[in-house]
Amino acid sequence: MIHYLKFSTQAAMNTAMAPYKDADGRFIQAHGRSIDVVGQIVIPAVIDILTLAVITLPITKSGWHVNWTGDLPENLVQYEVIPETPYRVNL
Repeated sequence: MIHYLKFSTQAAMNTAMAPYKDADGRFIQAHGRSIDVVGQIVIPAVIDILTLAVITLPITKSGWHVNWTGDLPENLVQYEVIPETPYRVNL
């Protein structure tokens, strides 16, 4: 199962996810889990290709996002969100 996590900042994510990193600060992909750091989500601007007019400006979503596949540890449950449309999905 994919769990979508949202942290207030990258620093908050680093603190909460510290138990899942090795001594060099890299995420440990083991024990039936996969960690996909999405980071800050920016929905690109929509541009009219004929006139180059900006139809909608880019939208920056708040927070720092991570996709966690596998059983979600108790210390991360508080960060789980249910997005209407996930930005990036691991299949």
